[in-house]
Amino acid sequence: MTVKEIKESGIIEYYVLGLLSEKEVNQVRGYLEKYPELQKDYEEIQLAMQLYAKANGEPPRDGLSNDITEFIKNNGEETVKENSSTSEEEPKQGSNIFKNFAILFGFATLFGLYLSKHNNYKELQKSNSILQEECDSTINAQQSIIVKYESLNNSENKSLSVTPTENYTNTQLVFHNNKSAKKNFIQILNLPEINNDQAFQLWSLKPDTDPIPLTVFKNDGNFIIPVDFEEGTQTYAITIENEAGAEVPTLTRLIGTVGV
Repeated sequence: MTVKEIKESGIIEYYVLGLLSEKEVNQVRGYLEKYPELQKDYEEIQLAMQLYAKANGEPPRDGLSNDITEFIKNNGEETVKENSSTSEEEPKQGSNIFKNFAILFGFATLFGLYLSKHNNYKELQKSNSILQEECDSTINAQQSIIVKYESLNNSENKSLSVTPTENYTNTQLVFHNNKSAKKNFIQILNLPEINNDQAFQLWSLKPDTDPIPLTVFKNDGNFIIPVDFEEGTQTYAITIENEAGAEVPTLTRLIGTVGV
């Protein structure tokens, strides 16, 4: 093959892309050694590929290389082989292979960039949604705290100290009771240590009535906890129960009481 035929065949482009067989690779290497002027073309093609990829600054989408390979195989593989093996025939498609490849590569890469940017936008939207949910959660928590403090500062609110039992003398709680608003809050100063499968439970005590099970709670870092209000209650009691709560209080784990 002449230098012109080699250039027009597109075999050097195949060589740069790594799409040749071992036999064809050795053939191209032979051309590069035999015709030093081909070395410049080889280097320019390499540089063009590198600059194109660097200018876009984005990796091509998954499967792009397979699409390009398939395109080249369907449009120019036979011509490259024909022009590589004979110098008598004029190249028919080889001279257009690289142009076709460049058009496809440019379009596919731009489309890949669009998909990449689109995916980045979706990820940003997802992150923004998560942040929005966190902000909403924080705002709701703050509003809940404000409501609690407003209730505690109500002039009709009674703040009562819970009397600890003999076995739980380290218990320190303030019981906030508002009969007109029918609200109760427990302010935690100190609670006994409990197991992971246990919790504290509030009970309503009325004359001639069995203890009424109310709120089950844990010391989860909230030092003011809203608890159930039971009309007609004379005394509220707090026990340690299983974390699911109980229907009958465990009197041996009674930690304190408060009369209202």
